[in-house]
Amino acid sequence: MLAANAREQFDKNATNAIRLAELSWKYSTSGLKSLALLRILNEVYYGRNRTPFCQNFETASGICSVGFINNNQQIITASWDGTIATWDVESGRQLMFFEPDTVGLNYLSVSPDETKAVVTTGLGADARVYDLKTGKRIFILKGHDFNVQLAIFSTDGSKIVTTGEDRTAKVWDVKTGHLINDFKTELPVKKIMFSKDGKYMYAVLEVGGVILKWNLKKGNAEKTIEAHPDLIPNAKFVNDEKQILTSSYDRTCKVIDIETGNELIVLKGHEYPVMDAAMSPDGNYIATAGYDGTFKLWDAKAQKEIYTKNAHTNWTTIIQFTPDGKKIITGSDDNTVKIWDTETGTLLHNLSGHTGSIESISVIDNGNKILTHSFGGSVKLWYINDEVYCKKLKGHTSSIYSAAFSPDGKKL
Repeated sequence: MLAANAREQFDKNATNAIRLAELSWKYSTSGLKSLALLRILNEVYYGRNRTPFCQNFETASGICSVGFINNNQQIITASWDGTIATWDVESGRQLMFFEPDTVGLNYLSVSPDETKAVVTTGLGADARVYDLKTGKRIFILKGHDFNVQLAIFSTDGSKIVTTGEDRTAKVWDVKTGHLINDFKTELPVKKIMFSKDGKYMYAVLEVGGVILKWNLKKGNAEKTIEAHPDLIPNAKFVNDEKQILTSSYDRTCKVIDIETGNELIVLKGHEYPVMDAAMSPDGNYIATAGYDGTFKLWDAKAQKEIYTKNAHTNWTTIIQFTPDGKKIITGSDDNTVKIWDTETGTLLHNLSGHTGSIESISVIDNGNKILTHSFGGSVKLWYINDEVYCKKLKGHTSSIYSAAFSPDGKKL
């Protein structure tokens, strides 16, 4: 409450705002207590409309996989050195840390009930399942002939699917660790998607532009969708999982009916491969990310381009809308994340600080918080609508236990 009052007072009386922030820091018991005063300080001295407040999550070796758990209140990370950790979103404090009995990780998936995690190393022919409460290994999934690349829980949490360089996808029982089904493909699987009812699995092959629909119970491929003549970098469900939105190296983006395989929308206009695509929540717009660093906004129904933006200095790796559809977020191989106004295409924020290509973007709190992960292993949580900005104050050689403003608010 004190922090909220401090924020409200800022435009009227900066000195009062600072004092309220001080009180908030003194009496708050939450992880936010260290942020309230810092945020007021930055508003007073460093202005607005620069870089949104950023929380960093770091490990010694770098983070290879990240996701939200506990109703978006915590972050779970897997690192290159084989460690798994959970973090409090607001304070950035590490809550849990354990070292799996394997060296190096490259992928992590959490069960829907958030009690288990399955990890892969990318350099071994197995996947390992752990209890997230105890940190103990439950079992090892063995059966692939070559390196396992992906391991994912089904939507109902009863199965785990692993894919490997041996061109197979294997389905395992979560309770026993026993193999249930084994699917063979002509090419390695790049991505796995599950239907909401857990009955079907859609496998995007690494090359060839093919999507396979597999029946998990029967263990057979029910449909082969030849979506593109070239590689599909990304695919995702849209329109209540009745359709799949695809992007391709053939420079097109498509919306495909999953039952018939018919092409409902085909968007042409990119001069280079389309790396990713996103549909607005209302289904009226599609945004596409280009290999040349551009992104385009399209009218989905008319299948016409609305505008093109030269967004990045290197290829645009990822794109998505905020939940209200009012903003578009792009990530790039130039190590930056940018936020755009959907209607006008105006650049709103340029988020820099990552040391590698942006690999994933997660949006929570109606777009007010954005979690970004880069190939360099860094993870950052951005507070987009705070309009507050941070500056690190250095100089102490040991721990800081207290801080306060001078009466005139000019010194800390």
